[in-house]
Amino acid sequence: MQFEETEKFIGTWGNIDIEKIDSQRVEPVRYNSILHVPTQLEPPLPPEVWERIFRFCAVRELRLVCRRWNDIVAGCPALRQKLTVRFRSVKFGAGYVPSVVPPAANAQLNHCLIRTVDDGWWPDFGRNLTQLSLEECRIAPPVLFRMLRGCPNLREFKLVEVKLLAGEVEAVDFVVDGMEKFSTVDLSCSEDGSEILDSLKLIFPRLKSFSMQDSDDDIWDALFTGRLVQWIETIKETLQVLEVYLDHDLLERLSEVELLQLKQAEYGIDCSSSYWDINLWTKLCRNQPSLLDVNLWGSNIDDEAIKVLVTNMSTLRILEAELDSPSQIVPSFLGHLIAVQNVTIGVNSLALAFTASFSPILTSLTIYEAYLEDGITFLMNSPHLQELSLVQCDLTKCPIPPAVQTFSALKLLELSECKIAKKVLDFTVSCHPALETVWFSGMKSVRIDTVVTLLLLSPKLHQVELMGCDRFAGFTSGAEIMRHYHRVHGSAEGSRGVSFALV
Repeated sequence: MQFEETEKFIGTWGNIDIEKIDSQRVEPVRYNSILHVPTQLEPPLPPEVWERIFRFCAVRELRLVCRRWNDIVAGCPALRQKLTVRFRSVKFGAGYVPSVVPPAANAQLNHCLIRTVDDGWWPDFGRNLTQLSLEECRIAPPVLFRMLRGCPNLREFKLVEVKLLAGEVEAVDFVVDGMEKFSTVDLSCSEDGSEILDSLKLIFPRLKSFSMQDSDDDIWDALFTGRLVQWIETIKETLQVLEVYLDHDLLERLSEVELLQLKQAEYGIDCSSSYWDINLWTKLCRNQPSLLDVNLWGSNIDDEAIKVLVTNMSTLRILEAELDSPSQIVPSFLGHLIAVQNVTIGVNSLALAFTASFSPILTSLTIYEAYLEDGITFLMNSPHLQELSLVQCDLTKCPIPPAVQTFSALKLLELSECKIAKKVLDFTVSCHPALETVWFSGMKSVRIDTVVTLLLLSPKLHQVELMGCDRFAGFTSGAEIMRHYHRVHGSAEGSRGVSFALV
């Protein structure tokens, strides 16, 4: 088939939009005429060789070259995985059949009203799908289940701001065995949502990742919560990732579930809410012995809740949390880490006050949106810290430690969009004998002398990235910076290899 202004269309074809194809379709012609590739010039290679070659190419363009290449793409799962079909503002009803249905592995339905799916084309299209997402769509449960029935190879299913219309929830008689990841965001339902959960539990019996965020309060009642926990218990032998908001009912019921094999959890909590119960939170933390990675989000997350978390999970390695407080925040939990090595904390532009030394096990720390009055002193007192990232932090009033100190183990330093006094910056860049990598992003106070000082005092430094740092007049490349360094240092050009990235 041929499209109007085909070559221009191909160049901008990031995804396959069904309504765009329908509007540009004209009479079919030879495929090879589109890109002017004569069929007789094609090397006589078997399809298996072409598949390997095509994995390094833009598959959406290859399909338009000739019929044989289109068939090769259609017959190779790895190549189909590169194709995404988008249905935008389409009304799925009786008789709706898209004029072109590429053999894509991914499909997105945006702003669609889905009254039914045609059994004539959807099963053929659905059997190739491994990822399906519905965003801001309206669909009745029976239609949703019919759609899923036609996608036996689905591995990931997402519902974002989807409105489930009224419709009888029928008994399901099929499963999608390979489904691994199911997520919902802002799900709403015209009727009882618990029956829908029961059906989905039967369809997806072996989920590895389950996320349910910000569902409509009208369906999130005690019955719905109970069915949700039953589903989690049913899949606890395979479930590795869980993301939910913990209201009182869910916190209480989930704390009773034993032998969860979770590796990663994202919990929404509100420590100032009337429902918050630190004892239930402690029980929940103790009942998850295999967790490696936890992200806490929500409102009013305090130091006590995090301290309970890190002292009751002996396997936890990675922690991300956004703290909140009426005044300054004191992250004392950093001195109580048992196994956590990587910590990311945000404080919404509040003051972050360190009152105790860090746990010696902490090796990586990221702080964002914090006002640091005494941060440098305490950061430098962590002898095992290897990676430090400060993002959108204010260090303008941060004092310089009176004694000479160094980040003895620090290998990676990132400063991104931070406010910092020149004397503090000069001191900071002079304390890294083991530093190997530096990232400066949006740092207006970083100048060429800052980088030269880093190079002089950090003999192991071999990678520097400067993004949005505009105080480098006359220096447009890493080679020019290194030549300047060698002149200042009095060393021979080429005697030291440092990789620069200037953006």
